[in-house]
Amino acid sequence: MRVLQLCLGYPPSYHAGGAALTAAAVSAELARLNHLVLVVAPKLRGASYRRARFRTETEETPVATVIHCGTWVQVRFKTVNPAAVLLIPRFLRHHDVVIIHGVRIFLGTVGALTCWLLGKPYIIFPHGAARPRWRSILLKRVYDALLGRRILRRAAAVACLSEPEREEVLAWSDCRLERVRLVTTSSAITSRTKGPTDWERARILFLCRVVPEKCIELMIEAIADPALLPRFEITVAGPLEDPVYAAALRRKAEARGVTLRFAGLVHGDEKAALVSESHLLALISEYESWGRVVAEALELGTPVLVSDTCGMASQLDDSSGVVVPRTVEALRGALRFLCAEDFARLRALRATCRKDLRPRGADSIADLLKAVAGPTARVLSAPGNVIP
Repeated sequence: MRVLQLCLGYPPSYHAGGAALTAAAVSAELARLNHLVLVVAPKLRGASYRRARFRTETEETPVATVIHCGTWVQVRFKTVNPAAVLLIPRFLRHHDVVIIHGVRIFLGTVGALTCWLLGKPYIIFPHGAARPRWRSILLKRVYDALLGRRILRRAAAVACLSEPEREEVLAWSDCRLERVRLVTTSSAITSRTKGPTDWERARILFLCRVVPEKCIELMIEAIADPALLPRFEITVAGPLEDPVYAAALRRKAEARGVTLRFAGLVHGDEKAALVSESHLLALISEYESWGRVVAEALELGTPVLVSDTCGMASQLDDSSGVVVPRTVEALRGALRFLCAEDFARLRALRATCRKDLRPRGADSIADLLKAVAGPTARVLSAPGNVIP
């Protein structure tokens, strides 16, 4: 089949976080299944491209042809890409299935409306954004009332990465039960390094955007304890999306005597090395639909400390890490447990946590395409892609 992916971000726009990595993983899996993949994604602020950000350019990768669509306006991850209005209908006529990553995005809206006109099936990955939360909630609710819920309901499938996300989509959009499917994607890990060698002080790694909903300040408060202060330090690797919040974190850490370091945005081998060499990965966000970084950390052999608001929490057990309520007291208790007897429990977790955690009973990308396009879907053997 020829598959068109419309994304809210795609490498090198790593600032889009897990959504961009999931889109790249889907491209790789489709290519492995011998499907031809064309990706259309906006140019996001902070990523490096060959041409100016408002100009559209094409990139050939081993797994897909990527159209980096020129961005004229960007507010966080919401963009306006006028070229997409002409490009997407042109591409859609020559493709069998459309995969949309994200909701309430310009490319996804244009793609869904065009699919309605041409009668093409489309799949949506909500990436935890089906229900409005955090910012511009009123505008999101208006969009959903006018168009958003209809786009979800008319999708051939809504692909959720965890059971909590699936339940949320069903509750918010009134989609038919059989169309909301639990899906698993392949890992992007390509290299592994040895674990930490220095156990005098354990490094807690946050691999995320620096924004208030990631709740990094709770970890600073938890470590600000006489028994824990000399045992732990915090490293945050990710884009400084909210400089005011980052400055507040620095002030709080300095006032509490906590060692806090910002490593900036990392990806590829550098990211794998940082995760492997960290003693513990933390994900204590207000909400995470899945938690891709948790799956990657466990695959690299790094234990995790996860809040019960993470979609991955229900899949973890005592051999993978610790799941706690999102409170300072609970975090402090977990850290005391992990660092007792010269980090005996944390060392034991490193020996047992390496595993591939995928949702139980989840469909693969191949299963999803068969469900949408039928068992007789065309598989093309020609390499590369064709841009009409």
